[in-house]
Amino acid sequence: MKKIVQLVLLLTAVVVFTNSAFAQCPGGQTQLTVTVKTDQYPDETTWNLINYATGAVLASGGPYAAANTTYTEDVCVSNSATVQFEIFDAYGDGICCAYGTGFYNVTAGATTLVSGGEFGDEETQIFAVNPQTKDLLITKISMQDYVLAGSKQIPGTILNLGTTTVSNFNLNYRVDGGATQTQFVTASIAPGASYNFTHGTPWLADFGSHTVEVWASDPDGVADMNPDNDMLSKGVYSAFELGDRLVLIEHFTQASCGPCAAQNPGMQAVLAQQANVGKYAHISYHTSWPGYDPMYNQNPADPDSRVDYYGVSGVPGVFVDGTISGQPSMVTTSLISQQKAFPAACGVRVEESLTGNTATINVTVTSLVDFAPGNYKMYVAIIEQMVNYTTAPGSNGEKDFPNVLRKLLPTAGITVPALAAGETFTTTQTYTFPTYVDATDLRTVVFIQENSSKSILQTFKTPDATGTNSWVESPTQGLLAAEINPSCGAGNNGSISVSLADGADALVYYQWTTGGSAATISNLAPGYYSVGVYSVANNELLKTYVFEVTETTPFNLTVNSVSSAGSANNGIASVSATNGQAPYTYAWSTGSTSPTITGLAPGTYTVSVTDASGCTVVGTVQVGDSVGIEDAQGVKTICYPNPANNSATVVMNVPVANAEFRLMDVTGKVVMVQQMGAGVNTFTLSTAKLSNGTYYYQVLDNGISLGVQKLVVMH
Repeated sequence: MKKIVQLVLLLTAVVVFTNSAFAQCPGGQTQLTVTVKTDQYPDETTWNLINYATGAVLASGGPYAAANTTYTEDVCVSNSATVQFEIFDAYGDGICCAYGTGFYNVTAGATTLVSGGEFGDEETQIFAVNPQTKDLLITKISMQDYVLAGSKQIPGTILNLGTTTVSNFNLNYRVDGGATQTQFVTASIAPGASYNFTHGTPWLADFGSHTVEVWASDPDGVADMNPDNDMLSKGVYSAFELGDRLVLIEHFTQASCGPCAAQNPGMQAVLAQQANVGKYAHISYHTSWPGYDPMYNQNPADPDSRVDYYGVSGVPGVFVDGTISGQPSMVTTSLISQQKAFPAACGVRVEESLTGNTATINVTVTSLVDFAPGNYKMYVAIIEQMVNYTTAPGSNGEKDFPNVLRKLLPTAGITVPALAAGETFTTTQTYTFPTYVDATDLRTVVFIQENSSKSILQTFKTPDATGTNSWVESPTQGLLAAEINPSCGAGNNGSISVSLADGADALVYYQWTTGGSAATISNLAPGYYSVGVYSVANNELLKTYVFEVTETTPFNLTVNSVSSAGSANNGIASVSATNGQAPYTYAWSTGSTSPTITGLAPGTYTVSVTDASGCTVVGTVQVGDSVGIEDAQGVKTICYPNPANNSATVVMNVPVANAEFRLMDVTGKVVMVQQMGAGVNTFTLSTAKLSNGTYYYQVLDNGISLGVQKLVVMH
């Protein structure tokens, strides 16, 4: 519901306010006229006219006082200028057509350069005052502000401001004024159309702050006719480590707001979807209007402060990560996924204690990058995850209210300095639980906001009730991966290998406490080892890691073989590992990675078996002498382990087709039958349900036994 701010809506009369600063523009300039017709809520509308190349504001307007009223403003602009027009609506519903028939346009004489009116919270259009035949403009470099170091793509968007279609051009970029990387691009871009690109040469992003410049040149083989707007630059910070964060959803609502009751359930259904669980923190601010709301009355100061900060003029309203505003319906799985992909510039740790009904909350912020200059605030919000009433407390019928703000500690937030990478900031706050809250359902939400841009750097929500979280912190994403192999027995043969993702290994070197500088150190005894990761560019220590090499007991290895029959090369070798940590991996001298190998000539074969703990045992198998069992009819057999516990593996080299395997107990009762073909047959006997004792197995060819062997089951 819109907050009522006008006493009289001018519904019948059309009033035009004109601010003509220039009757005539000087030579080399063109007069532009900005026309805005307001809707029923004019105080929500503002706009800027900006020189795209310099960023200078040429003119601006709003918020306005009169509803359904046309305002105009004239401004003189250089004939060669590229101009950006941006218009904002504080409620997020544009100026047409839900609450009136507002519109905007920018004209030069009789020529309309841009126009519109139906948008959400903002709309931006770029135009040339005097369009040229060939004019390409980079409108966006689609890199995140913070990235992990390593190989990075350079994506973005090109706009054709010229009057003719462009078929090809050169796409260029450089970093920190360095060498230019150029790619020839073939693409058809019509006048006024955009083209999304990714440069074919990745950038190896070193650690620290960088300026990335991208521009297009030589459209269709001729010089760009408006060089002033060719280049776009973007600041990018390349980090060794970044934070994961939650998407912050700040929700303005009210218990007596009819549209809130209609729209809130849809948003809550989206938030409840499994794909979104654990990806966001939702805070409901209950406002003072349009009617009675006990949750506002219990804590009026904090919701009022957020209403004033965002300039909220109607409910329901939603702000996502501080900069995306609209109504609850704008919250979608796609939007949450989009925002969740942005990394955090800092990490948050929360330590709490509870004395009686008072919680002490310690919050530590650790910067993972060099903060850009700005006005940073930390907010410690106490929310109640669900507030239920047996009867609706307001007039809209709602009885269940999720994630209600109970307190901001403090209301105005806490000023956080612009931290350098690795620096920390700590604050301690206390909260005494009022009698009307369910203390077990309270949670602490910490978010850090740049006060001017309203962008959110980090959001973190505690998993347990406020006051009971002893040590919880936001997760991080880093470049380094480590593989640690234990020391097997008394062999002092442990090892540690480290590596960085995305080609960032070329940017660092290592220093181990052992004195080594390679990425891998080996022949390690059980114990702790630390490594410092240093930047090649400036020898700066980026991070220190500590790893533990553990000691494991070597597992048992049993090898079996069946000899090869002369030149037939039909020998079999197998290996069985016990008392280790499954699963096991196998590496035979033949290159096979299976526990059993077949088709072997007489000879010696080795196998390296590694268990899940990283312990490796090497075995040797001799094929040629009859280590396995071969009965009179030429059935070559391996059965292991024997005795068996829950299962046994049987490998048989059968000389006939359509043979039958039978397993019998000592009374002759058949307990298992398996059909087999000629050649090597491998299968598993399930012995888990068999009683302890002796069993016999045989192979039959048309009812004639080809041999009998013994299997012992012992649980």
